[in-house]
Amino acid sequence: MFGRAKSAEPVEQRPSAVDRARILGGGLVQVVVSRLSPLTWHGFLNDKPLDPSRVRGLYIGVEAPTTDQPDGLVTAVLTHAVPAVDGSETIQQRALFPCVIEIVAAGRRLVVAASQADAIGSVWVELGLKPDGSGHAVSGLQALRVVLEDEVFEASLTWTDGAVESLFEQVA
Repeated sequence: MFGRAKSAEPVEQRPSAVDRARILGGGLVQVVVSRLSPLTWHGFLNDKPLDPSRVRGLYIGVEAPTTDQPDGLVTAVLTHAVPAVDGSETIQQRALFPCVIEIVAAGRRLVVAASQADAIGSVWVELGLKPDGSGHAVSGLQALRVVLEDEVFEASLTWTDGAVESLFEQVA
């Protein structure tokens, strides 16, 4: 009872909770948009805060295979300014996949996970947050596009039937 091992049974070695709690793979990107207009957001890359004044853009693109693009498209890129020794800035792009990206805005949630860069079969998309902690798995997705740059924040889903929906449109 209560997880105690019986004295006659051998005790299994289990990984420590500290080891199981580690962020593995490419990591975790979290973006919380606290205001749509004017756009105000906070971001974290593996629990380290992103400086919004240095971030030039975040782009996520997922497209199912088509005749024009038989392998589909899976990309997530963070563009940011990096200070140089002379005081100037250089712009760098960082590929994010493989990783999990979670975006929360306007009372909505989007999670995009890819366990392999450029592999459409490794992509998982989830919307919302249910009381049990899970989200709604997305099926029937043709494309997903997320853009966060300057004062622009757009996220849209294109379904296999061609219908396009905005995920975080401002609700009156």
